[in-house]
Amino acid sequence: MQIAAVSPRAAAAAPTGQLRVGQFNVENFFDTIDDPHRHDTVVTPAAYQVKLQKLALAIRDQLGAPDVITLEEVEGKQALDDLLKRPELAGLGYESIVMEGNDLRGINVAMLYRSGTISITKAAQANTQAVHPGFRGAALPNPGDQIDPGLLFARPPLVVDAVFHAPGQDAAAGQSLTFIINHFKSKMGGPVNDARREQQAAFVAGLVDARTAADPNARVLVTGDLNTGEHETAFANLARHADGSTRLTSATAGLDAADRYSWGKTPSAHELFDHILLTGGMQSALTGAAILHINTSKEGRGAAKDASTGLGVSDHDPIVATFLLK
Repeated sequence: MQIAAVSPRAAAAAPTGQLRVGQFNVENFFDTIDDPHRHDTVVTPAAYQVKLQKLALAIRDQLGAPDVITLEEVEGKQALDDLLKRPELAGLGYESIVMEGNDLRGINVAMLYRSGTISITKAAQANTQAVHPGFRGAALPNPGDQIDPGLLFARPPLVVDAVFHAPGQDAAAGQSLTFIINHFKSKMGGPVNDARREQQAAFVAGLVDARTAADPNARVLVTGDLNTGEHETAFANLARHADGSTRLTSATAGLDAADRYSWGKTPSAHELFDHILLTGGMQSALTGAAILHINTSKEGRGAAKDASTGLGVSDHDPIVATFLLK
């Protein structure tokens, strides 16, 4: 298995027949239309075109046009439609899934997938659970970033059941897998929000457990900006069962510790907030992973306004992982 850090260049091409999955918080991907029901940012047409071009270049040139890309901080379908019209992505067969959530600013999780290799069987939000009176005895603060403060998530998990069809494979054949795409509560506000992230993680863990209870070999990928590092309780709630046994394994666990970060404005403030986490059925299929330091690097930060490159398009680094499904 080849595990590599990339700083800041393109991911290596996936071997023929392997599934490539990207994870990317694309930072404030708003369109130019004012949503009267949200406190959204309305960007200028010029700034919007720069964002679209840089993001399209990053997907094609840095991420290597993955079969699936899970996204955070996407305003909605209009932004994704405009992105997929970009000439850089023409002919790649991308389609999108996004559902409006509970975030006051109007940012959502989303998914891009290449219809030539991925077919979707079901997509739904998991946001039916109201906030419990407390988590481990601690009352949760009333969030200021949600339309309905009684719900657990501002950005509800997006659960997508899909089938991967390797090139040349019979159309009736394929490998089933499930994506649970997340954007947990922001770190802004400090430790007061730790309990909410812990409960969000426990809720998503329940979604995973339901899948693996029905099928111990279920291929589940939990992806997203979890706003939690691997040393925190929220991550433990998600990655491990109550008895300490493993529920999910990080696709990037094999990277050197010094390279395992996806956010940070300075070298001394790097954090691994973005994750691709795998059940055993996916972990055994993992063939490679990389965190692409195209945004947090000095070169990336310096290219934030340069429309000719995908570098610097976000404040988070994307992750790419490859899998051989049998």
